[in-house]
Amino acid sequence: MPGLIVSGLVGGLIFGVILVWQGAGAAGLVLLFTLVGLLIGFVMWLGWRLSTGQVDLQTVRALIDVIFLNRNR
Repeated sequence: MPGLIVSGLVGGLIFGVILVWQGAGAAGLVLLFTLVGLLIGFVMWLGWRLSTGQVDLQTVRALIDVIFLNRNR
């Protein structure tokens, strides 16, 4: 569901723009909210894929172990 990622990205961007409506110096804050929206959209997309069985949970766990725990394959 790529639409969830796009909607999260757009939602974060809109929220960031509304939050810093008065100041131009907070463009980084707008980008931060955009990235947070992208992250939320990605998590929702991944959750949807996991719930429908399109992604194997054991494979995701192994990938996380390799990335964050520096374990070998």
